[in-house]
Amino acid sequence: MKKIRWGIIGTGTIAKKFAGTLGYLSDECEFVGVASRSLENAEAFAKQYGAKRAFGSYLELAQSADIDAVYIATPHNSHYENSLLCLKNNKHVLCEKSFTIDVSQAEHLFKQASDNGLFIMEAFWTKFLPAYAEIHKILNSGELGDVVNIAADFGINPPGSRNDRKINPELAGGALYDVGIYVIGITCMLLGYKPERVVSNAVLSEGGVDLSSFYYMQYERGQVALLSSSVEALSRQQAVVQCKNGYIVIDTPHAATGFTVYQNDNKKEYNFPFDFDGFEYQLRHANDCISQGKTASDIMKPQDTIAVLKIMDNMRKEWGMKFPFEI
Repeated sequence: MKKIRWGIIGTGTIAKKFAGTLGYLSDECEFVGVASRSLENAEAFAKQYGAKRAFGSYLELAQSADIDAVYIATPHNSHYENSLLCLKNNKHVLCEKSFTIDVSQAEHLFKQASDNGLFIMEAFWTKFLPAYAEIHKILNSGELGDVVNIAADFGINPPGSRNDRKINPELAGGALYDVGIYVIGITCMLLGYKPERVVSNAVLSEGGVDLSSFYYMQYERGQVALLSSSVEALSRQQAVVQCKNGYIVIDTPHAATGFTVYQNDNKKEYNFPFDFDGFEYQLRHANDCISQGKTASDIMKPQDTIAVLKIMDNMRKEWGMKFPFEI
């Protein structure tokens, strides 16, 4: 298989993690270039992570004939613009979550990619983790009975400038887009992407973004999910899947390396340590899709991304939460 030549737009924490994964999978892909609005930052990043080239603008990277695919690692507000730039320059795209700000942006990107024969996918890495394949297997076996409810939380309180970025309305900050998308996405992975009813509430900052938000999702079969997220308070970061004959506890569910099944008086632990850092599973999948000429993933499907964004769009409407660039 021909090596996929990757570029990265952005030089933050998540870009560094992805660059490390590219190095780990060097037998099937190549880290060719990184772009930043500061050439100096791009050069430092390239030197540290082994990229061949550094670009002082996103356009230069997008126009490079040496790059096949681009990982978008910029703040949420820039995902649509950066992804569209790459697609218009004939590049495949793997874009960080949240894929876009709203459904209309996502639909346009998926259409643009399809029309041009290019691959695009939301980088919701959690969906590719081996632990969830086993959880699905257990739930589908029926040994625990039907799922009754899910409870999940994801609360963080990052220090200093990281927290400033996460609550910056100009960057589409807030708990929903940063960590809430994980508990919503995991619920959809396990119960389906079409809840019958969604009720939510949020504590908004002075800048108008959600510092903490809370979600109730109800499904046609009566299953419910009680979810919470925060960028102002730490939480246990745990998901509990309660079934009629037992339950599953998943610690750090967005980055699950295992889980525990409780049934009657029995307890069984399942361990699925990452091969590297957890990003390798989605990157391998993206490489395979690109090599096979696919325009979309059959795991992280476009309709899955759009379904979650639709839920989030409706939540924001309910809260009256708009970003400055939307007004």
